[in-house]
Amino acid sequence: MKYEIIGADGKEYGPVDGKQLREWLNLGRADQRTQCRMHGDSEWKNLEGFPEFKDCFGVSVAPPPPPPPSGQVAQVSQTDPVREWTYEALREQLLSRNVTFSIGSYFGRGWALAGKRFGLLLGATLLMGLIIQVASVAAIVVQGPLMGGVFWIYLMVLRDKETSVSDLFAGFNHSFGKLFLACLFILLLTIGCMIPGLLVLLPGVFMTMESGGGEVAVLIMSVAGLLVFFPAIFISYMTFFAYPIVMEYRIGGWDSVKLSFVVCKKYWLALGVLSFLNGMIVMSGLILCIIGIILTMVWGYAIMMVVYDDLFGNAE
Repeated sequence: MKYEIIGADGKEYGPVDGKQLREWLNLGRADQRTQCRMHGDSEWKNLEGFPEFKDCFGVSVAPPPPPPPSGQVAQVSQTDPVREWTYEALREQLLSRNVTFSIGSYFGRGWALAGKRFGLLLGATLLMGLIIQVASVAAIVVQGPLMGGVFWIYLMVLRDKETSVSDLFAGFNHSFGKLFLACLFILLLTIGCMIPGLLVLLPGVFMTMESGGGEVAVLIMSVAGLLVFFPAIFISYMTFFAYPIVMEYRIGGWDSVKLSFVVCKKYWLALGVLSFLNGMIVMSGLILCIIGIILTMVWGYAIMMVVYDDLFGNAE
């Protein structure tokens, strides 16, 4: 059973289940005079008219704004109807969680998510990749919002919320700048971490050009390759969740990157192993050529979104 309410800001929130609505009532983010309706109904009425929630009513507060006039569509949101999140508040709440990080469980739950609405997830993933490829040099501009949109679709499917391929572009509507900056900051951090390895690489290149190489040159270039590869991979999975963080909590691009890194630091080793195995699964799709990569990519994204929901998902 799903419900929709009119929040104190005059916007429509939902649909949410009874458990979520009870949490909002208990937290004082709704009360007996909050306008509510069953999902799919057209009639709004006070929450006190729903007997299943009467045990949650507390002290009365000022009534919320009236429902929108007939024919006027209210803005719908899946996020918290009152709270405006900050980096500090989120960091404190998320770091206090004690998550059992089970790699096997995440692979199983990711598989279940991938099969839940496979057509939608596949279509959104393909469309995102196609747009980024077509964008070419402008990909840096659209990649962040598109990544945020595709991860949002995965999350809505995971949480049994209504969603469609059109949500791929939701980030462009409400968080374009934040998602673009998150993508830019991740790119700059990755490049910055690769600089030491590139500096080590230069002597090996010069030695190869002057004398045709040798064991020393090979050793130098091998070490340089490791110094380039591993920091880039580390930054990639430690900041991976910045995009869905922006979509869910609407915090800034840099704050989302920091929050992803700080929380992932608690599980950096297990997360690194999971990311490595996940990458192997995606690459195993090469056996089936392009189609295989696409199919395994859906499973790979699903795995990471299950992890996100445990580590970062809005528990309120």
